[in-house]
Amino acid sequence: MKLKNRKKEKPADIDLHEDHHDHSVLKSVNKMKIVIPILLGLLVVGYLMWKQFDFDEIRKIDWHFSVFIWSGIAVLVYVLRHLALSWRLVLFSENHFSFRKAIEVIFIWEFASAVSPTSFGGTAVATYILAQEQIKSSKSITIILYSVVVDTAFLLLAVILLFTFAGASIVGPDAVNAREMGNYIYSFIGILVFMAAYGFFFFYGLFINPKKIKQAICYLSRIKWLAKYKDTLIQTGDGVIVASHELSHKKWNYHLNVLLATAIAWILRFSLINFIIIALISGTGMDPYSQLVLFGRNVGIYVQTAFTPTPGASGFSEIMFGGMYSDFVPIGVALLIALVWRMISYYSYLFAGVIIVPNWIRKMMKRKKEIRKLKL
Repeated sequence: MKLKNRKKEKPADIDLHEDHHDHSVLKSVNKMKIVIPILLGLLVVGYLMWKQFDFDEIRKIDWHFSVFIWSGIAVLVYVLRHLALSWRLVLFSENHFSFRKAIEVIFIWEFASAVSPTSFGGTAVATYILAQEQIKSSKSITIILYSVVVDTAFLLLAVILLFTFAGASIVGPDAVNAREMGNYIYSFIGILVFMAAYGFFFFYGLFINPKKIKQAICYLSRIKWLAKYKDTLIQTGDGVIVASHELSHKKWNYHLNVLLATAIAWILRFSLINFIIIALISGTGMDPYSQLVLFGRNVGIYVQTAFTPTPGASGFSEIMFGGMYSDFVPIGVALLIALVWRMISYYSYLFAGVIIVPNWIRKMMKRKKEIRKLKL
């Protein structure tokens, strides 16, 4: 699909008149938004220690050399996941970012997601980050929207395959079939349907009919209770047109590489828990079915916490872990494993962000000052 008579957009320069916008975006990464998820996590951990923690179960852990080998592999898995996301960003930016720079940007992007109320909450900050890194506005929009499409596609495909090969047990230890899961399975399916709907919405806009999607978004902007988001919605509609134009010129190998990087990143993310449980729970089944169930339940936790009100699903993930893995992990040691899991996958980005984000902000502010001097 090609759009005729479209003028080429100039690379996005830093807007010297958007200090207020900069301030409002940077508020999303202030100290309180770092402290809140940590406090929530500590409160939940304290409660779970009081209710569940069992030192006798901890003593049963065989602190053999293999524990440290598997734990090291777990850490390595998440490092590789970060590198896969960085590779994908290099692909998205068409080498505007060096691999080293992409690693830094992914740290900031993941940090923004970690301090946001849902798994999809880092988008506004991600848009700002890309703009500050002098990515063209059209390219920035394409990166954000295409990320949504490929991430959603992988999640939906993963759930379908997991249900096919592992059955309903991936959504809980007591699930022999969907009927036994009651309200839980309905909420799980409801969230998946919502994900599929908005994923297909943007897929349709990017690859099939962007004008129809723009019209639909503009129609939404006329709804009374969405009026305050009118400008944002209209910009999103325009963004779909621009992103569709960008993607229409991409070759198949570009899309295949993006899909490969996406699959690697998500597989590594969800397999983290497998290695942690293997490390700390002796006798964990190494057969394909057991490992698939461990993997699938991590997918289940992600889906169920996708729209939680707390930053990074803090508190909710820790609570869900013990129930989801109760047939693999004794309840008395579940908190320890949940803490290791969250420390690697979540808190590591919070702590890294405390160092990386302020340094990145200072570099951006310094660049703005230099540009101001040149303008004078």
